[in-house]
Amino acid sequence: MTPVFRASSFMALGRASACLLLATVVAGCAAEAGMELDAEAAVRAQLRDLDSARFSSVQVVDFPSSDNVPAGKAVCGQVNAKNGFGGYVGDRRFYYLPDSRLGAVESEPDDRYFNRDHALYCGAQG
Repeated sequence: MTPVFRASSFMALGRASACLLLATVVAGCAAEAGMELDAEAAVRAQLRDLDSARFSSVQVVDFPSSDNVPAGKAVCGQVNAKNGFGGYVGDRRFYYLPDSRLGAVESEPDDRYFNRDHALYCGAQG
């Protein structure tokens, strides 16, 4: 006798798989959104005028291991904020490492230490 499969069984399995996939995607998006919010809070804490911060190109990126740095995730982007005179300074790059809760904001375009670390964590991003 040939086994009989009901279409409704496959549809239920398909729905369950789709729900599991959707839940996984939503959880991943929520985790990344949380990392981005943590990064923005850490960057704001380094600014003179916390409320003036305007973020752009913020994204979570995976960076590879190198020398003494294990692979991980970084939040990279740009921030524009007011200086002590009340004027916006222009976009400055930043990076934030959620695992260690450390990061930095670009102070000068020719800061070789920031440029080195930003390239390591963010690569060609933001």
